[in-house]
Amino acid sequence: MSLQKGTLNWIMVAAIGVSIVVAGQFSGWNFGMANGWQNMLIAFGIMFVFYAGLMQCLSEMAATWPSAGGLSSYVRLAFGEWAGALIGIATGLALISCTGVVAVFIVGYAAPILPINETLFKILLFMTVVVLNLRGAKDLFSITLIAGFIAVLTLLSFSASTVSDFQASNLELSTSSISLLGIVAAIPFALWMFVGIEHTVVTSEETKNPQKDIPRGLTCALLTLALTGILLLFTAPGAAGVSTLTDVVDPLLASIPASSVVLKNFIMIGVLFGLLAGFFSITYSASRQLFDVARAGFLVSPIAQVNKRGTPLYSVLTVAALGFGLSLMNPERVMLGVVVMFTFTYVLTTAAYIFLKKNKTDVTRPYQAIGGMGLGVIMFVASVLLFISSFKFDVVVLAPLVVLFVIAIVKLLSKKANKNNSIAYNENSVEHLK
Repeated sequence: MSLQKGTLNWIMVAAIGVSIVVAGQFSGWNFGMANGWQNMLIAFGIMFVFYAGLMQCLSEMAATWPSAGGLSSYVRLAFGEWAGALIGIATGLALISCTGVVAVFIVGYAAPILPINETLFKILLFMTVVVLNLRGAKDLFSITLIAGFIAVLTLLSFSASTVSDFQASNLELSTSSISLLGIVAAIPFALWMFVGIEHTVVTSEETKNPQKDIPRGLTCALLTLALTGILLLFTAPGAAGVSTLTDVVDPLLASIPASSVVLKNFIMIGVLFGLLAGFFSITYSASRQLFDVARAGFLVSPIAQVNKRGTPLYSVLTVAALGFGLSLMNPERVMLGVVVMFTFTYVLTTAAYIFLKKNKTDVTRPYQAIGGMGLGVIMFVASVLLFISSFKFDVVVLAPLVVLFVIAIVKLLSKKANKNNSIAYNENSVEHLK
């Protein structure tokens, strides 16, 4: 049960990294400006530095231990099967939840252009992503590369077209001030402009040269997202005003005058391409997470099966089914559990980096993170603080996570029982021979 290897290069890795995150730059980040534009800007800078450090740690681990499990595989290597399963299930569910949310956004943006039943549209979306995944990772990434490029081009075009309308007074600096509480409150929204990029490392098992492709791809993706993000933070509120954008779901379109019909339509189409790129990429990452957890024995074995093209067939179908179900829920409520699950994984992942750095000194590391152990300690402390500042809890949203954990427990107990029965059988056989 292995994936198709040697199919992806660093450009494709960068493409999926941008595509996973870019949907968050079209909407959601603007809510953070309710805490003051300058606080949001500082929070954005903090999150960029945080992710730059995290990408270094992940690059070293991915180059050393390439795996479709990504973060969960490193935690499992450091702390055992249970810790790895915990991260894998939390990450998989968070990514699946994102597919449902993005599907809602896609339908919302496409509704004025394509008058079609929303539920039917969502079914077609998930059917399309299943077909693309079944054709293999290379075909999916080729489409993602094109869609991601269009998404970035859209963001840059938007910024270029609105820069002439920029007015410093629209940033409303006189009505707000820099404060620690304001920065902390804005961090979850600044995080939304980068969150998910870390799961690009699930491609490491399918890259041609992990020690070069992963660090280059992650760095390129992060710098691209930082560029588009900082431009958005200045041009959108600078053109429309901070208070105008703090409670809208389409901050890009809300920043364009109603008279600019051609520009609005261009941006709307570009947004749809960006959301589709994110949708395909997130679905890919989610399916690989479930595949890896099932391969480790914590989910039913069919999810770990692959077809002739090296695609985890039943894992993709599971993601599509669960994602479609979540797309029928209130997207705001679904998003409540996403951030906390992602930030929780950072805590255990950075702890795993420190543990592996200290206890696996005999392992050759093709790529060394800049800063080494010192960086790992800093990232662990930062991850704990980030988790605390982002924590939210919703029983209904986290209920599927509980169900998956129950399945994992049953599978583990079953695996142990089978192992004990096998040992007992062998001992009886030996005794009988005597």
